[in-house]
Amino acid sequence: MPNHRINSLFFLFPALVLFFNVSEAQTITGKYTGDGNSTQSISGIGFQPDVLLVIPSTGGSTGGEVQTWLHSSNMPSDEVKYTTSSNTIANSFKADYLASIDSDGFTVETKSNVSGTEYYYVAFSDNDGSITTGTFTGSTGSQNIATGYEPGMVWVWSDNLTSNDYVKWTLSDKSSTTYLFSHGAAGWNQNVFNGFSPIGFTVKGSSASGSGVLSGSMYYYVSFQNPIATANPGWGGGPDKVTTSVEPGFLMTRHNTNSGSSTYIRTHDMPSGESFIPDNTSAQTNAILDFYADGYDVGNTGNLRGKHYYFVTEYINVLPVEFIKF
Repeated sequence: MPNHRINSLFFLFPALVLFFNVSEAQTITGKYTGDGNSTQSISGIGFQPDVLLVIPSTGGSTGGEVQTWLHSSNMPSDEVKYTTSSNTIANSFKADYLASIDSDGFTVETKSNVSGTEYYYVAFSDNDGSITTGTFTGSTGSQNIATGYEPGMVWVWSDNLTSNDYVKWTLSDKSSTTYLFSHGAAGWNQNVFNGFSPIGFTVKGSSASGSGVLSGSMYYYVSFQNPIATANPGWGGGPDKVTTSVEPGFLMTRHNTNSGSSTYIRTHDMPSGESFIPDNTSAQTNAILDFYADGYDVGNTGNLRGKHYYFVTEYINVLPVEFIKF
């Protein structure tokens, strides 16, 4: 009897089985709708973000109440940086957009929680080593910023150090050229980058002509290890498809020329046919069109059917924790 009773208890003991998706991925995309409250928690991402990019569906406004913004874990925890340009409002860090970065997401404040406005977000994690965030201090001479790998793409920004203090970026195809993050134009006295190395990227010193790096000043950066790819879909009747090795989750492109409104961003969560130039303009309807399991379509805007460079991350569907047997 004792043995029988123990066996019965064994079979009656609840068996708990969980099915869940633990993401070690570099990038998760999603969306939320503003509810008009003082804060709103966005959860379920699966990790604590190291970098956030948030894009309002309205594209933003020059007044700054609704804006596309960027935050990294090296910045003050409640401040963000606008990605717009051509307006001094983008120079300094801003409050009232981000309340906190959380273990499973982030919490937004009033200016990123406008009632009825839909927001698209991109959350980057360094869990798999695909990105590196950090800071560096400007010097009078050129300096290498060590990341441990040769980047495919780098973003750099600061807090109101220059009269036109916008987010800058560059790609491995022309790693000595500095582009405005907002629309891909080169120059604008923001000459920051001086090439990539096998272990990082190099920035120019403040003595360089037209340099945007000021000696003794703090700069923030995010470096991406994933390689940049080249597309040349041609000038057919359109739309024209670009084939990639993964289903895109986040896609950022730049035409191969040095100027013009040529930086386009699209996430998996945006409506069919829409993408954004990361400034304070509305959605673009004929640039990056749609994502597929093996690529994306481009339209006629921004010369993307000609040669362009793109950075892509794989789409990951974050599944909630689910009980499948109890």
